[in-house]
Amino acid sequence: MAIDPPSDNLPLAEVLRAANGLVTAQLIEDWSLAGALAAI
Repeated sequence: MAIDPPSDNLPLAEVLRAANGLVTAQLIEDWSLAGALAAI
């Protein structure tokens, strides 16, 4: 059985949860979040 190499992909679900937490905590505006996520 082959072992899969580590992935270089972003854990998108975790990124979105963390970003949503920033908006909920009012640490970032939701409109600026879109730009930050687009930069990723």
